[in-house]
Amino acid sequence: MNERFLLDTDVCSFIIKGTHPFLDVRLRELSKEQILISAVTRAELRFGLAKRPDAIRLAGLVEDFLGRVITLPWDAAAADTYGQVRARL
Repeated sequence: MNERFLLDTDVCSFIIKGTHPFLDVRLRELSKEQILISAVTRAELRFGLAKRPDAIRLAGLVEDFLGRVITLPWDAAAADTYGQVRARL
């Protein structure tokens, strides 16, 4: 099986905005099945867009990005762990 990469929200933002070109190059080398984001990352990207309803170009870039990745669902155990980790931050 190929390596899989779980991207966090910051890395997704870098890719979407094109601020780190080497990330985009690397992303193109991978298949869709190798590029993963969590449901929380997807929600954070959507939240960012909701706060900027006039950002039409950015919305298109986010939609394009979300079409190139797989979003992993979260189960109860993952949500419980997330809550504990976030509380420590």
